[in-house]
Amino acid sequence: MGAYGLALRTDDAGQSWQFISHELPNPDQYHLNAITQLDNSLIIAGEAGLLMRSDDHGETWYELPSPYGGSFFDVIAHQGALYALGLRGHLFVSQDGGFDWQEIPVDTTVSFMGAYSDGDTLSIAGLGGTLLTGTDPAQLMEHPLGTRHHFNAVVATASGWVLAGEQGIFKAQQEGVSP
Repeated sequence: MGAYGLALRTDDAGQSWQFISHELPNPDQYHLNAITQLDNSLIIAGEAGLLMRSDDHGETWYELPSPYGGSFFDVIAHQGALYALGLRGHLFVSQDGGFDWQEIPVDTTVSFMGAYSDGDTLSIAGLGGTLLTGTDPAQLMEHPLGTRHHFNAVVATASGWVLAGEQGIFKAQQEGVSP
């Protein structure tokens, strides 16, 4: 997946690839930013609030109702729910596979760029040194990292988190961040 609606599929572990962009409900060729799996379904999130779902392993796709007209940068499954992360602090959760969405109130207006779930805890990384974690939407907590670096990805470890962005890789713990 990528810019201007680019979508490719492989059926042989990456030995060959087929263009499938024309099979997606994306006539405006919006950027495709993330894909996740929830149970036996695949969900794609993209630019301009684009959300798509496939219930047959990517053979066919249909558009999901979107709660938001801005870009989504990541979508992740966590404890049976879907989370869609977007611009300016927009964060949404769906408990029914992406058909109905509720906005999660957060005390920030930075863009959320990437998320990780270890099955118990959800970690969300964003611009301006943002890291939110929690087990459910009502309990998300911001961790002060002592940096304003922009993070695009996060992975939880036994001792904290590893975050990545344009400024490099950082290891974060409760007391701060180190390059």
